[in-house]
Amino acid sequence: MRNGHTYGDIADPATLGKGGMDPATPVITREQAWTVFNARQPAFQVTVTQTLANATWSAIYGRAIFNIQPCGGGGVHGVGGAQDRIPGHTPAYFANTGCMGIGCGCENTGIPPAVWIGFDHGNPTNKTRSIWPRIPTSDNDANTTEHCAGVVWEAGGKLDLFSLLHPGYLEFKDDLYFTSSKLSVNSDGELEFGKDPKDMEPDICLVKLRYRPRNDEVFDKIWIVVNSTVTWAIFNQWLAENPDINWTAGLPAPFPSIPLTISTSWFGTVSTNVNVSAMNLTGTLWHPPENKNSFMHHDARFEMRSHPITGGHGHQAMYDGQGNLITAPIAAGTADLWAPYSSWNIPYPDTDHLKQDVQPFIRALQLDGNPVLPTNVNRNFNRPCIYMGGYTGNYIEKRPVLPTGVRP
Repeated sequence: MRNGHTYGDIADPATLGKGGMDPATPVITREQAWTVFNARQPAFQVTVTQTLANATWSAIYGRAIFNIQPCGGGGVHGVGGAQDRIPGHTPAYFANTGCMGIGCGCENTGIPPAVWIGFDHGNPTNKTRSIWPRIPTSDNDANTTEHCAGVVWEAGGKLDLFSLLHPGYLEFKDDLYFTSSKLSVNSDGELEFGKDPKDMEPDICLVKLRYRPRNDEVFDKIWIVVNSTVTWAIFNQWLAENPDINWTAGLPAPFPSIPLTISTSWFGTVSTNVNVSAMNLTGTLWHPPENKNSFMHHDARFEMRSHPITGGHGHQAMYDGQGNLITAPIAAGTADLWAPYSSWNIPYPDTDHLKQDVQPFIRALQLDGNPVLPTNVNRNFNRPCIYMGGYTGNYIEKRPVLPTGVRP
């Protein structure tokens, strides 16, 4: 526990000296500070303002301002949730903070260690947000959940949620428990699998780690995505059926950027549109750019599709709000084994594009732990993705972003 202070009109050394104080003197004892702090929970820091008068000259007075907080921890007795540890939300355990704050003596004081309890960023099952920027939605839980884990269903399967936490939780285990938005969590902290989900319809559970002594405060959150065995089998079969990408060699290279026009309406609304007339698409094998707004390509704003080449293959290119080509998955476009549009920009009614290019992408993201369900006939997701892992990486190997580079 540390307590700092500042003084008003009486903060000169002579006046402090008369009272037997100096700027490094703790204003109140550590025990008094704990009493004040604990009486005002929940709080990370408590500020107390007290009027003081000079003992000899009563007309001279000022204020003492106390800032009281634990030595490094996020709450009472140095225990806090990793979710509130800004900016990285990283759990940690410090036996001695060594903060050297006024009124603080971290060692041998009987004060518990500083602990931020949460899901371990180094755990191989946990996945921490790797897809940026964060796209806000109307769901605050979705906006503030930084972890996900993708697992495959098995009969009688369970996932030990305590095993996903940073080891610093151990001495507080009896005060911790989990809640789930879908599947049940038993008294041992295990998420119990239900029945095998349908393909591309995983059981998506928002799991919250809660701390009993502080009114069941949420310390951290994670998405657990329990995928169907069918999803896993179909995706691995798709990988085996796509041993090489030689078919991408003839795809047209995309434009490095597209021209945009920014306009403002009478009501002050700003809109950005593609200036197609400024593009020479003759002989490029590319259809004109179109607006795009789909979580399936994260924050991309414009899309271009190529004409099909020999064999029916195609290419997709995505552009950001400034008209620049996106090259980083998942926002980027990819090669398509089957082009979804004809040379006249008419959708193919019987193309295998959905089965060979779109659905494998959906399965890969779900197997990586993204809490998403396809919507709008497999053209969008119900929420943004947060992590690109091994399954999505395998998909990109078979459907590369720039197999023939970029147009000069």
